[in-house]
Amino acid sequence: MKEMIFSEWFREALKKSRLSGAELAERTKVSKQAVYCYLGGSRIPGPDAVVKLCAGLRIDPSTVPAFERRALGKLAHRSHANVR
Repeated sequence: MKEMIFSEWFREALKKSRLSGAELAERTKVSKQAVYCYLGGSRIPGPDAVVKLCAGLRIDPSTVPAFERRALGKLAHRSHANVR
């Protein structure tokens, strides 16, 4: 099975949420520019941004593709429960 890269996973998660990138940015306080860079694959978010994005999408950060989790370091140890 091909491992999904973050931007693919993020586009799919955003589509399922029925939010726009701008709505997610507003909900999470992550800049619109950053959200669109993550969607396009030109940037990979750090652990704090992933946790915020997951909280905004109302999904568990452990659903982030494994390769990206390894690249992001300590993401697996962070909880989206503390992010509003």
